[in-house]
Parts: sequence; C-alpha cells; structure tokens
Amino acid sequence: MELALVAEMRLVNKELARSLNELGYTVPVDIPDDLIFLADRNKNISSQNGEDGVTLTIFDAIGTTNKKYLEFGATEMYNNSQILHEKLEFTGVLWNGANLACSYSQISQEFITVENIKELCAKYEVPAEPDFVSIDIDGNDWHVWRELGKVCRPRVLVIEYNSRFPPTEDNVMPYKADHVWDGTTYFGATIEAMYLLGRQLGYSLVCADNMGVNLFFVRDDLEPEKKFFGTNNVKMLYRTPKYGFPWRYGHPQDPTNRPWDTASKLLKDSNVAKV
Repeated sequence: MELALVAEMRLVNKELARSLNELGYTVPVDIPDDLIFLADRNKNISSQNGEDGVTLTIFDAIGTTNKKYLEFGATEMYNNSQILHEKLEFTGVLWNGANLACSYSQISQEFITVENIKELCAKYEVPAEPDFVSIDIDGNDWHVWRELGKVCRPRVLVIEYNSRFPPTEDNVMPYKADHVWDGTTYFGATIEAMYLLGRQLGYSLVCADNMGVNLFFVRDDLEPEKKFFGTNNVKMLYRTPKYGFPWRYGHPQDPTNRPWDTASKLLKDSNVAKV
C-alpha cells in the first residue's frame, strides 16, 4: 500500500521513487515521450472519480468507430458515458436496477445478471463491438463481464473494482444472481482478478482512476501497449481507495468474513475461450 502511495505522488517524490526503482520496485518516474500515462489524465467534467479525462484521452489515442456506448449501473449523474455523449456525440443504452432518470439519455430499468445479460444485449440491440462499455453493479461485475464477453467486445471497457485489497490478491465475490450490495468490502473483484479476466478476454489494463474506483481496459488488437505507459503492469497501475467514511480508506470491513473465489480458479473452470 505504501509503495502505491509513493507511485501516486511521484511528481513530488521523484528521488524517492528512483531510489525504490534501484531496489527493484516499479514506480513510474520518467514517462517516455511517445507514451501516455493515463493516471496523469484524471479529470472530472461530468464524472465522479476523474474518469472523464482518462476516457477522452483513450479515444483521442485510439479513435472512434460507431460511437456507441453501453453503461450499466447508470444513475442520475456522474455516468461514465455522459462525457462521450456531450463531447463526441455518442449514443447508446443505459441500464439500472432502479427506476432513475438522467439529463442526457433514458435509463432503462433492468436488473443485470449472468443469466440475462445476453438476452438484454439482443433486446436493446447492443452492437457486438461498441466503442465503450461501463460496468458498475456493486457485486457481480466480474461475472457479468465474463458472460458479456461472449456476445459483446467493446473497444474500451471501464469496470468498478475492489481496491480495498492489495494488487497481489486475487479475489472475486462468488456469484449470486440476486446480490444487493450491503455497503461493506464484500463486493466485486480485485485488480488482479479483473486483470486476469481481461487477459482471458483479450483486453489490456491501461489505467485505474486515482480514487481507486474504476479500471480501464483497451482491447488488445488496438495495441494499447504502444500508446499507454504501464499497460498490464498491475502493481504500477493499482490505486489505493480514496472513498468511504470516516477514514477515506474504502468501505467498512465485512463483519461476517464471507469467503471469496479466485479468478485463477474460475477461469480455469470456465468455458470462455481465451482470445
């Protein structure tokens, strides 16, 4: 955790970062001129955690195609697709399990599960390769992305992760179709687990927002490693949580200490073919 904090503050800790690198750690200091370090591009316009700046930078680097988005977990404000709608004229589909409204598009009331995600994509005519997908459902995110990958391969995918655990831990909340988040640390999956799933589906990890909320993935065929510094370097890209009360260090610990699955095991048993 301490090393991650040094990485986040590297612009004022360059000498300390260089000393750590000499000891074999990986802390970004000098970014090559031909690569973009997306952690430096966090900026809020309509988002909550700096996602807007990262999203616009990614599309500036890779371009757009159909300008379609799919966002589930959309709310009245702070949606990740809003900046694309307003700045780049994207259109698309918003889902939420509750009946909500937002300023720039209709939110369709749908409770997303592994069992219905493919049917919903067909119902709402989601393209097979939209430019952008954002997943934030406070629990089954990892499992739903794995199932979504069978019918939908966005060029850019943003997904909430559980940053309360260090980047070396491979934790996935066991799938429960009717799961509703209880406000504790028992939700979603760690950065390592999301990274492993992304690699299985043909995606590269390119950024974690600086609040420790969302991860950004870019499809491998777009060669993100040639554009974004630190691509697939989990330890470098990890960010500590800056949310939660009263200490801003993530949500309260799960009082019942419920068990976790691992992506390593789930992917070993999965019928999702590696891309």
